[in-house]
Formats: sequence, structure tokens, C-alpha cells
Amino acid sequence: MSSQEHLKSNNYYIVSDKEACMICGLWFNELTIGWRPWQGEVRAIYPTWDHKVKLTRAGHRLKWKNFVLDTDTARWRNLKERPEFTCQINDFYMFHDRCWNRLMEHFCPGEFDPVSLHQALKYFPRPPVPWPFYLSEPRQTVGRRKYGVFALPTIEQLMQPTKATPEPADWVAEGLAATYRNKTDLFSRLPIEICEIIAVHLPTRDFLSLRRVSRAMALIFTSMHFWRSRFFINEERGYLHPLIQKWTSEKGNSTIDWRLLYHCTSTLKCPIDFYFPIRVWESLRWLRDATLAIHTRTNENKKRKKHYRGHSMPPQFAGRALQHYHNTRFQNMHVDSVDVGPTLRKIAISAVNDGYQGHITGMKFIFDDRPEVLIGYSAPGAKVVTDNGVRGSIFKYPGVQLVVNITRLRGFTIFHNAHSIRGITVIRDSAHPEGFDCIDRHGIDYCYSNIYLDEVTKVIVTYDHFKLTHLGILGVMTKRDNREGLMDKRYNYLTPVLHS
Repeated sequence: MSSQEHLKSNNYYIVSDKEACMICGLWFNELTIGWRPWQGEVRAIYPTWDHKVKLTRAGHRLKWKNFVLDTDTARWRNLKERPEFTCQINDFYMFHDRCWNRLMEHFCPGEFDPVSLHQALKYFPRPPVPWPFYLSEPRQTVGRRKYGVFALPTIEQLMQPTKATPEPADWVAEGLAATYRNKTDLFSRLPIEICEIIAVHLPTRDFLSLRRVSRAMALIFTSMHFWRSRFFINEERGYLHPLIQKWTSEKGNSTIDWRLLYHCTSTLKCPIDFYFPIRVWESLRWLRDATLAIHTRTNENKKRKKHYRGHSMPPQFAGRALQHYHNTRFQNMHVDSVDVGPTLRKIAISAVNDGYQGHITGMKFIFDDRPEVLIGYSAPGAKVVTDNGVRGSIFKYPGVQLVVNITRLRGFTIFHNAHSIRGITVIRDSAHPEGFDCIDRHGIDYCYSNIYLDEVTKVIVTYDHFKLTHLGILGVMTKRDNREGLMDKRYNYLTPVLHS
């Protein structure tokens, strides 16, 4: 068969320059391949006509070629001519080969099931377009050109300045040295090795609480094996796994004080370097949890030959909502959450102009059956308005507080950059969402994100002493293909307001 006949007899899926990786959000753009070669290494997972799932091998995109996938053979091709017959595939998901390999590291041998992963991706929100900082050429710092957006500081940098291991208080030391055994302390009847295994499988916060009621568990606090387990890829400090892997292969485990490293990484001082790797790691953790839950539920359905309700998926998310996976915060940042439900009646959004630019400073949630919750702040004397047409000098100090009535909260549309949220629109069941933005559109890099669910159960807000920086939601949503058209038609709406 000639090459021309082959082009006419197969179905091809053409990769456009605007398609992005499901994990990192970076485009498969041929213009970036010159200085980021890994962005040209592509994988895909997609359904076939007979309801099966195909997973491609890594394909390499060449410049100035039509990069296409032969859907019959699951092979990538770089063609000079555009194929005569092309196809559109629903639920077609693409990854950089590097991002795919990072996802596979989260699965133990025998855990990964491509069909379950494909089902999980239907509930997975597409990542936001990265900040222009990440889309431009990498910074000329040590390691940045080689590792690009995934570069992390070294362990030496993370552990600076050097901190001495804290000594226990006198009353704690006396308690540890005591030989008296509490008869109600069931853990004291177990070997120390069993206690350590139990502690390894607990979140750190639960273990720290448990050691207050059990002298036997308090001894685990000095165990380096326990603190080393905090840095496993699916544990709290798993976002440092590539860094730890490289370090231990060169210098071994014994050269690190794991407890001190955990303490030093509880508060990070350089958010711009950590935001992207942590967000990617959070997404990979959620995908693994969702894939395993779907796989377990499917197997139970086959065994019982009926619908099995156990092993439900983790809550669906949108925006920056998965920080509970690592419990790490950035310096001078705070993370608060509020449970919302049918009794939520109003949301008040506060904004103020600091003389240079405008910021969203706080959100107040008003309920029917419980006290109102304020995250961030609202300046005393702020003008309270109920119209989304606020404009001009109204943002000058003490600013404005927009009150939005809620019948059913569905999410938000946010305008934001790498440092703050510059505008919020509340998505409701009504035809016209309400909100405002206070963006000076001259010389400021910003983008917008739709964070939307069918039912919102929790709102997570990250903020500093002056402004909101990130927003996320948890809840329930339908599959993305039933949702995106609704968002585009009804919810992609903002009222632009320039500060004066």
C-alpha cells in the first residue's frame, strides 16, 4: 500500500498547538521544543470504538510537521502533509512523557489499571494555564535550564539556616524516663516495632496527637524510620521525592536528619519555586486515589454481580483544593476552609485599592443556621453594595464589599496572577453570575480559571496578611464532557472594573 493510500485509509487525530498536558497544563507547542525538549515527548490514552482503552507509547514531535496519532495502531507520526481523513475523539487525554512517568511512580507494581485511570480522568479538572513565568524561557539559575519548571532547591538549601534539634521539656523527659506502665495504654503491650508500623501508616498530625496519650507511641518520635516514611512519594512530603531519590542514591539515607528536614519543610520560604511542583504532585496523588477507588469498586461489582457502593472516589476538586495532602504552607500564608451546604445564603466579597493596584481581601460566608465565617478581612467602613456594576474610585480605601445572594453555590471564576486573586465571580444556578474584578489590564500578567462543580461542599482559601492568593473547592461533579458546554454558555462572565 502506498503512503498516500495509507493516509486515506486510516483515521488520524491531529494534535493542535493549543492542546495541553493533563498534568502540568503546559502546551504541546512546537515553538517550545527547542529549549524544552521534553515538551515534545507525548503520550495519550483514549477509548476505541469497541469500548476498550488504548495507551500509546511515547511519541516525539518534530518542528514544522503535522503531529498526528494513528488511532488504529496507537502510533505517532510526523507528516509533511495534513491527512485527508481525520477524526475527533471524546475523552482523549494527552500527557508529556515526563509527566506520565511521574504518574506511574505513584502506583505500586500491579496497582495500575488503564481503564480505571481513563474513568478517573473524566472527573479530573484540566489544569489552569500556567503563569507567563512558566511559559517563558526558563530562568538562568543552577539546574533551571536542565529541569525547567520542575526544578527544586537542594536539600542543603531547604535545611538552611541550620537548626539544632529541640530538647524536650523537663516534664516530657521525666515522663519518657518513667518506668510506670499505664494499664489503659494498650499500645504499651505491643512491641516497639509494631508501634512503629502503626505510626508509619498514620498522618503526622494524628501521630503527634496519639503520642500525647500513649507513652509507648511517644518513643516513635525519635525514630528516623518513621520520619523517613514522611517523604515517600504518596506521603505528606512526597513532592520532594525526586530530590530525595537523587540525594539518597548519591549520599545514602544516613546523611539526612529526616525529622529536622520535615520540620524545615513545614513552612516554605520560596513559594514561586514550589507552587508548580506541589500543584502537579497534588494532582498526581488525586489521580492515583481515584484510579484505585474505581478499580476496587469495579472488581467488587464483578464479584458480587451487583452495584457496590463502597470504596467511593475521593471528593472531586477544582482550583487549589488539595493542600491537605501535604499540610505544608508558605511563609506568611494561611489556609482556611469552610464547609458549605444548602443553608449558605450569601457570600460577601471584599476588595480594596492599596494606591497601586486592587486586590480581593476577604470572603464572608453567611448561613441560615450557624454564625457567619470570614476568611481574610474586610476593612472597617467598606461600602456594602449588591450590584455587580461597581466601578472606579469605589475601590479606594476602605474599599467595597459586594454581597451576592446564593441559592446553590456551583463555584467561581477567578482572575489571578502568580501572587494574588484580582477578581472573583460567583457561579450560581441563576442565569447571571455576580462578581467583579479590580484589574489594571496594562502591564500585569493574569489569567482566568473556572473552578466549578455540580455541588460544592467545601471552599478552601489561601491568603496572606493583605489579600487572597488562591481559591479551591471540593464537592461532587459530573463527568467533564457534560459540564464544559454549560460553563462556556452560562458562567464565563465577568464585569471588568478598572481601579482609578
